[in-house]
Amino acid sequence: MSDRVLTILAGGSSRRFQSKEGQWSDKALMDYNDKPLLVHLIEECRGIYDEIGISLNSKARKKTYSKIIKSYVSSTSIEYIVDSTKVTFEGVLKGIQSTMNYFMNKEIQFVPSDRPHLLFKISDMLEVKPNGVSVFKYSDGMIEPLLALYGSNSRIPSQFLNLPLSRADVPIRLAQSIQTYNIDELIEKNALSLSIFANINVQVDVNEEIAKHDIPANLDMPSPDTIVRKVIPILDNQNISEDIFDSFSILMEKEHFYAAYLWVLSSLNNKQIDSKLFKELGKEALLKEKDYWKNNDISLLELHALQDLVFIFPEEQTKENMRSMIQLKEKMKIKPRRVN
Repeated sequence: MSDRVLTILAGGSSRRFQSKEGQWSDKALMDYNDKPLLVHLIEECRGIYDEIGISLNSKARKKTYSKIIKSYVSSTSIEYIVDSTKVTFEGVLKGIQSTMNYFMNKEIQFVPSDRPHLLFKISDMLEVKPNGVSVFKYSDGMIEPLLALYGSNSRIPSQFLNLPLSRADVPIRLAQSIQTYNIDELIEKNALSLSIFANINVQVDVNEEIAKHDIPANLDMPSPDTIVRKVIPILDNQNISEDIFDSFSILMEKEHFYAAYLWVLSSLNNKQIDSKLFKELGKEALLKEKDYWKNNDISLLELHALQDLVFIFPEEQTKENMRSMIQLKEKMKIKPRRVN
């Protein structure tokens, strides 16, 4: 049994899963092989993970899920983590942070609730450093932020907990250590089907034919690529200079570019700097971050840094930047969102 916690992210609105007509449908409870999808995931992982959590966004959902799950798997102990009202983040990041607060000092393997074919044997083979994160990555630079393993000491610095953040990759962009495991290499080495990572996004995906695959007795996990940055100096008020410029310079020097951006954003919100200085320093940090992820071949984080840049600073919506965003999306085959 793994001593890390497996947490299923099931607090979303399932917006893209909804049909144009009809009542709202909870994707996590959709019928899959004659049982709710959430039950299927629990049955698949409980022989590997001793501790299982479910992240959700309301007490009402907790009550519904608990009743349904007990009717199928009464012998399994489940921890239900309802989004904390003390966490000001939005979306899936609120669930991730609430879970990190709940399981303090434990390794946490997150999985989304819409991956019915996932092999938990594979996720259990990931390794992570205490202050780091491990993620699956495709050869085109796309990563799986919702399939991340966080180390026991990996967390978002307290200075940033009141910022309006929502993306699942925020803790990855802030991590001291990042290990990426190449999915394409994993598939090829073990003669697996790429469908094991397929998600159910819209309702037509439910009936889609999935390629069958034999699971080797001994999986060959590729060696990870590792990014290690220097210890982040801006953590819970340790070693922080009262001088905004000193702190910003230290973060930039240690290649914590996203932390540098959030540092000046926090300083702006606290009225320690004006909007002109925020624009100057914020642009510098996000431009450096974009190039940092490009050099480390993590295209999704490069795209998100660029999107933040052009969204927060409209003057950066140049033809070159807009073209770069289109090219990154095409490279990773990111399609426009759709609703049935």
